[in-house]
Amino acid sequence: MPPSSGTGRTRVLAIYADSPHAFGEAERRVLEELGEAVERALETTETGRQLESERRDADGGARIEVRGVEFDYAARAASRTAS
Repeated sequence: MPPSSGTGRTRVLAIYADSPHAFGEAERRVLEELGEAVERALETTETGRQLESERRDADGGARIEVRGVEFDYAARAASRTAS
């Protein structure tokens, strides 16, 4: 499947069969849709990571999540100095 990512990275989904001409038109359409869905999932994951990184940089602090509880050290430090 040709990559459609605008990130400059090349992504390849390779699928093989034991016999020649194993994939007909219907199979190729399904595989193309699968490739597009995988590409969207990868792009969504990458965008989420970038946004999280930018948010942490903007906050100026670190966040640590332990068993679903998030600690925001930058906000905590700011509230201590404001008190």
